[in-house]
Amino acid sequence: MNDPLLQVENLSVFYQTANGKLPAVRGLDFSLEKGETLAIVGESGSGKTATALSVIGLLPENGKIDNGSIRFSGNELVGNTEMDWDKIRGQQIAMVFQDPMSALNPVLKVGRQLEEAILLRKEKGITKAAVHAECIALLKQVGVTEPSLRLKQYPHQLSGGIRQRVMIAIALASKPQLLIADEPTTALDSTIKKQILELLAELKGKMNLSILLITHDLAETVTLADKIMVMYAGKMIEFGLAEDILDNPQHPYTQALLQAFPRMEDSNKHRLFALEGQPPNALQLPDGCSFHPRCIFAKGRCMRTEPSFSLSFGHGHKACCTLSNEEKQKYKMHFVTSEHSRTRDLERKSSIKNEPPILEVNHLTKHFQVGSLFSRKQLKAVDGVSFTVERGEITAIVGESGCGKSTLWQTAVGIYKPTAGSVNFLGKPLSKKKDRELFHRQLGFVFQNSFSSLNPRMSIGEAILEPLLVAGWKVKEGKLRVIELLELVGIPPDKYHVFPHEMSGGQRQRVAIARALAVNPKMVILDEPVSSLDVSIQAQIVNLLKELQANLQVSMIFISHDLPLVKYIADKVIVMYGGKIVEAAKCTEIFQNPKHPYTKALIAAATPAPAGPIKDSTKTSYL
Repeated sequence: MNDPLLQVENLSVFYQTANGKLPAVRGLDFSLEKGETLAIVGESGSGKTATALSVIGLLPENGKIDNGSIRFSGNELVGNTEMDWDKIRGQQIAMVFQDPMSALNPVLKVGRQLEEAILLRKEKGITKAAVHAECIALLKQVGVTEPSLRLKQYPHQLSGGIRQRVMIAIALASKPQLLIADEPTTALDSTIKKQILELLAELKGKMNLSILLITHDLAETVTLADKIMVMYAGKMIEFGLAEDILDNPQHPYTQALLQAFPRMEDSNKHRLFALEGQPPNALQLPDGCSFHPRCIFAKGRCMRTEPSFSLSFGHGHKACCTLSNEEKQKYKMHFVTSEHSRTRDLERKSSIKNEPPILEVNHLTKHFQVGSLFSRKQLKAVDGVSFTVERGEITAIVGESGCGKSTLWQTAVGIYKPTAGSVNFLGKPLSKKKDRELFHRQLGFVFQNSFSSLNPRMSIGEAILEPLLVAGWKVKEGKLRVIELLELVGIPPDKYHVFPHEMSGGQRQRVAIARALAVNPKMVILDEPVSSLDVSIQAQIVNLLKELQANLQVSMIFISHDLPLVKYIADKVIVMYGGKIVEAAKCTEIFQNPKHPYTKALIAAATPAPAGPIKDSTKTSYL
């Protein structure tokens, strides 16, 4: 039998911090065959990226391999010098990162960056014409339209999907045997995400390419993975064939991850299953099983003894858990029964009758002038859009990047001056300055990146207090209101003096929601509020938003490209394409009987399925 392409044995990695050694990876064992895809799944901090960076020799300065072996094509990688890595990294092992805009050089054209990757192979006698021809061929191979034009463009001139394809082309230019894809689709729209995953699956088949896929979304593995490794607190806790783990997960943590994300077939009348709590602090790991503080079926032995891989379920499927098969079956039944018990938890209250909509947008238009002084062009970012937001309801705006979602709400609230059209708030036009000021005092905002939207020099209590002081509240009353808001969003009041960097991503987003609700706004705008969070944290935040909607009757505009999430949370859905609304209806109508071909394409792309033929949506016009 041939040796695997990649063999990792007893790998341990730590980061040296001011508080001591932080164990990022603990005793990891796995292998990857030629032409195979292994997906490494887990929440942030589980050790996924540390594992990938160890394989390609890119650990940060404070990161060290403490123990173990990494063998690639039979050669040991642990202990390599930088000169040794130069012969492997980028040539035999390549990597595609989560954010192509950060990975690509913003001051170099795409062609220059692709040429560099080809020239690094140092092939003798290769001509400039041959390099150019290979650049064209690589871009065609990854499905980039008009490759000759793309070579002359800078990264900022490309869409997110094309940038990620360019990153894959650069990675493939060195003809690697192993491709590491670290969260390659997290920030992409569902249609583009599906294209990228299908592209990777196609390339794997054509090139016999091995892929190490890092992701926090188990649903994403359906398209691409042959095997799945689930990590928690730096350890592998379940491993096996993808179909076995997705159909018959054995570890309680894997089961919880699968339950946490909404599916297109799910009812929207129950709470999402949310895995409570946070992953443990790696500097203070609990005794026994690391997952036991979050496991509702943990026994005394779970708290005393660290489990080992003692159980096998066929095809090499194994899980690191001390629970018996009977106890795990009870755990599975818990998900089913608790889901039925939750089905009517969050019945939506109907909107207030005989009252005008909270927001009316009438034929709103926003055009931008782009290009140089002598070649000005008009970009119709929003083109004659009309819609209403009812009181106490959630209106979702969906569509691919560049369709005009963000420009629409930014123009509606006055960040951009509209080219044409009007906006009414509570039945009154926003034509006078005092009306606009009243409108702005009744708005709250929650953005995608909570870390960027909170002042790092303010404690979370001060961040929530700030809008109250601006609105004229006295300090003493404002602090009491902050405590009330923290409790409302599930943050302990004793966290008042904690700074944003000391909190998890989910906790920061709860703080951002509390800040948005500080002055009792009538409407909150949420722009991709959970897209960068783990699925387990997403469920907590979405449940919180639905509770706030039910209890406070606050209206919301929810901007998202995650259609299963939209189906779960929204009352009404607006679908945008090319600056226009192509379909708008109640949420149930949109998903049960979509009328427009673009809406149908979005819904199809949001439904995980095995890889099929790649369809480039950029070639299709839906208007």
